[in-house]
Formats: sequence, C-alpha cells, structure tokens
Amino acid sequence: MYYVALLRLKSHALPAMRRVASTVQSDTKRGVVQCTFDRGGEFLNADVRGYVRDELQATTFYSNVESPWENGLAERSFGLLFATARAMLHDADCPFHLWGYAIQHAAVVRNHLPTRRFGGMSPLHRLYGTPADVSKLRVFGCPAMVHIRAKDRIPHPKLHPRSLHGIFVGLSDVGNGWVI
Repeated sequence: MYYVALLRLKSHALPAMRRVASTVQSDTKRGVVQCTFDRGGEFLNADVRGYVRDELQATTFYSNVESPWENGLAERSFGLLFATARAMLHDADCPFHLWGYAIQHAAVVRNHLPTRRFGGMSPLHRLYGTPADVSKLRVFGCPAMVHIRAKDRIPHPKLHPRSLHGIFVGLSDVGNGWVI
C-alpha cells in the first residue's frame, strides 16, 4: 500500500508520521514494526527517535549517506510514484505546481492496480478482502464542474451559473473529488 504525506516544511515530518502511522494502524489492525529512514535532518532528531521507540514501539533503521540501494523498496516506490505523476501532469497539460496532487492521485491509482506480489490482487483487495472499487476513479486533469451553492450565487441566485469549470486533480479520503 502506498501512503503519501506531503510536507511543506521538513519540520512537519513528525506530525505527518503520526498521521500516516495512525492510518496504517487503523487500516491493517497491526502496529508499525520498523521505520526506515534516509539520513535526512527531519528524521535524525530525538523527537522522531522517541516517537518511533516509545509510542510506536518499533525499531528504527537509517540507511547510510548516499546509499539509496539500502533503502531500495522506498526508492523504487518513489520512482514509480514520481514517474506516474510526471506522466499524468504531462498528459493533462497541468502546471507543475500541481505535482503534490499528481503524487497523491498516483498513489490512489497504484493502490487499485493488481500486482504480481499479491498474486494479481490489488493492495486494496489484499487489505480489505474485496476487489477495489474503481467506479470513483477519474482521469487526472480531466474537465470537471464545481457546484456553487445557492447562497453563493449572488446577486441573482436564480440566473447565476450553478457551476464553474475546473480540472480534476484527485480523490479525497471521503471519496469526493478535488477540483482546481
């Protein structure tokens, strides 16, 4: 399963780790066993080490400096997500500042795709035991309409347009689309 947390600042790493770990634990009904990090400054501090050791009760593994092969699974996953996001941005002619939405959408798509590792099942199918519902998946960057509530259609609510044109950039956790 791909879980994505985008960071505006490196100081936001610990709160993002808390959210992701909480989601992983609620999805899998298991605890986090090991956290593997590169030697980025956002992970090499007492707060992160304390959180992993004391709250998650997990082990910590740090890869060596400039040795991405030691963190191969994560590096390969990043490569796949970024390649997918790059292709989606290019295909949709979207500006590059939407890269975060593209990464998140790529993770959603990858979680719905069957994999050889799980014998042709998708990660979502493997996790929940039922085939993944693809009915709400949409093409990244496709045209979308955004509904305008009646109270926001001022000064003439009856004659004002009831929707605006936008671009679909991904699904939220509750199944609603994000449109820009």
